[in-house]
Amino acid sequence: MSGDGSGLAAVFVRWTWCRAVLHRGWWAVTSVHLVVDARLSASELVLIGVGQSFAALVFEVPAGVFADAVSRRWSLVISHPLMGIAMLATGPVSGFVPLLATQMLWGLAWNFASGADVAWISDELNDPPAVAVVLVRADQAQLTGTVAGLVSISGLAWLTEPGTAMVLAGVSMLLLGLYVVARFPERYFQPVHARRWSASCDRAGCWPRPSIWERSSAGSPLPQSPTAPRCRPPC
Repeated sequence: MSGDGSGLAAVFVRWTWCRAVLHRGWWAVTSVHLVVDARLSASELVLIGVGQSFAALVFEVPAGVFADAVSRRWSLVISHPLMGIAMLATGPVSGFVPLLATQMLWGLAWNFASGADVAWISDELNDPPAVAVVLVRADQAQLTGTVAGLVSISGLAWLTEPGTAMVLAGVSMLLLGLYVVARFPERYFQPVHARRWSASCDRAGCWPRPSIWERSSAGSPLPQSPTAPRCRPPC
């Protein structure tokens, strides 16, 4: 892995750890808040879970299209304010309807981040073996971040109030979005419509492909024929 690739890997792993600290710790405190402070019934808890899943399901395709057609980096950036607002808005409220709304917003926010993070680092490293190593490191960072978040944010809730801990976690998630803006470049992203043009012209046949490897959107190499044609629109 080159020096620039090592720097990107460190940025990605660091961000993964920080996000795990915030959202895992927030979830632990929120789970207690829903039962102890908001005193939601079992049926209301189920409905909140259903609402969150429904929001995630409805917006999964639009969020995925945005990440693939517009920008993976900006998909991650968008996820942070949505997630941060959902997190900090959960703290002061205890009614069923407001809590349902915050959790549905959380489900929407997670759609913008889920998958876009792996696709972004895969594009920017442009090296499948290096990507595999970084993803293992990111998984490890997520595990350690989960433990750190459970201890730190739960401890903060115990020392202050659950609402205070949730609000601070939400504000921190908003600030983490600025880290993505500042430290996540996007140099090798190829929008879906460009890849579709390439695939269409491959079938039409215009000029030899310069490389026998074509990366998938997830960063894994897909072997191609050395003589596979390629063209730009119009053929």
